[in-house]
Amino acid sequence: MRKSKPAPAPKPTPVVNPPVATPPAPLPTLAIDETTYTERPKKSVVGRQINPKLTEIVRSDLAARGVDPAKIGPRHLKFQIGLVLNDWHQTEDKGQNQSKSGRIELVQDTIGGVSAEAYCMSTMQSLVALVEVIGGYISNLPASEGCSSVFRQCKEKGVKILPPNSDEIQPTDIALWELIPGKSKNGHTGMVKEVRPKKKFGTIEGNTTLKTGKQGIGECDRDRENYSGKRLSGFIREDYFKV
Repeated sequence: MRKSKPAPAPKPTPVVNPPVATPPAPLPTLAIDETTYTERPKKSVVGRQINPKLTEIVRSDLAARGVDPAKIGPRHLKFQIGLVLNDWHQTEDKGQNQSKSGRIELVQDTIGGVSAEAYCMSTMQSLVALVEVIGGYISNLPASEGCSSVFRQCKEKGVKILPPNSDEIQPTDIALWELIPGKSKNGHTGMVKEVRPKKKFGTIEGNTTLKTGKQGIGECDRDRENYSGKRLSGFIREDYFKV
């Protein structure tokens, strides 16, 4: 009687290591001064109220970037939020300051309503409001969507202002242009993204366009000379205080 051949030994199951998640790139080291220059406000600025939907989306986008608001100062947090909003402006604006997903409209809703918005200043006010809510701060930046009004109130309230030709500007400072500095009600604003050689700086803005060099639609990261012409009134550096 023939002996049956032994069954072949089962092949070992290969060990498959789970994929290793790629960690977010480390945050850049930025020369941003976190010094406060004024006394703590008695209460949060009335009128600057952030839409909870906007807060939720920005928190998620910050986490995806590896940003922990508890581990950075308020101006560093403002810079990171600025990058988030800038991405939205770049990819979602479909014209007339409207977006594909409604995110830009959430930014416009921080002070007042979406219609007839001063989109450039509502972007700055949203940046500050998001720092206040996400970081747990209050700021002394006056709540208004009028560029000249904000600049005038900053002077009256003692908020730090740097002149147009200042060598002290830094990322997160708010640049403000007026048609007639100190006299006009019409203006434009943007957050300094980086300081560049030869008295130039890059900005993150709402309601502007790179190609034409005029206020417009869609492009919100651009170069601005800090005293090219007579429109630049100066730079605002608002303070933040822990709640």
